[in-house]
Amino acid sequence: MAELRVRTIDESELDTVLAEDIDFEGTIEFVEPLLVKGAVQGEIRSTSDLFIAESARVNADVQAGRVTVKGAVRGDVDAAERI
Repeated sequence: MAELRVRTIDESELDTVLAEDIDFEGTIEFVEPLLVKGAVQGEIRSTSDLFIAESARVNADVQAGRVTVKGAVRGDVDAAERI
């Protein structure tokens, strides 16, 4: 299988970034791309792009258009286009 390299994420291009010091519990729903750098527990739902940074700790079921994972994810991940 060929390896796919993900481009570097430019935070200035994103409207929403959950910083490293954020510890969120619950359901996140969004329509614009989101970058998670902190901790999320619960559920993430979107039709847009989700970026999970190396520093992120996600313990959630994820549904999004495209999901890019560099950090730790526990849970079911479902992407409409690409993981």
